[in-house]
Amino acid sequence: MPDNSVLHPAGFWVSGLPVLLVLLACLPGTQVLAQPWPAASKAFVRQDIGASRPAPVASAAQLYALHCAGCHRFDGEGQPAFGVPAMRGKLGHFMRTPEGRAFLVQVPGVNNAGLDDAQIAALTNWLLQTLAGESLPADWQPFRAEELPGLRAVRPVDFALARRRILDRLTGQADADTVGARPPAEGPRAR
Repeated sequence: MPDNSVLHPAGFWVSGLPVLLVLLACLPGTQVLAQPWPAASKAFVRQDIGASRPAPVASAAQLYALHCAGCHRFDGEGQPAFGVPAMRGKLGHFMRTPEGRAFLVQVPGVNNAGLDDAQIAALTNWLLQTLAGESLPADWQPFRAEELPGLRAVRPVDFALARRRILDRLTGQADADTVGARPPAEGPRAR
């Protein structure tokens, strides 16, 4: 296949231009520009460094709307058909064991939201108070920002399986497949 940059004039200028500029810069008496852009071009460059930062979020409800409601919906009902669990009336069950408590702040949506530990603690506490209903134990302890790095340090590889195991243990309906080391069988041969 021929080299189009040599055969086609436009291709030559596009691919040969950097080489031509370097050769011209090497000629005696040629001065390379110290500033790549003239001062007048700064009028077209936005100088507001903070412009790309998100606006501060005033409440946990706003954090939920921005980072959670897209999948879990505004009412907390989730989208179970797509693997997004409902939280309304169920979220508090996870607060009954240390494993379940840690799971709430280990899920991908929490870890990938770009929130700091204080925001995650505030959001999770708000969710529990708002959506958990009667599933929330009377003696539950709110999350504290300083405990989150330890809780989030180790995360499950298979979140759906981890969730199922936690819920099975809590409801007393665990079987060997969901509590044991092997994942449950899938496909037409399952059970």
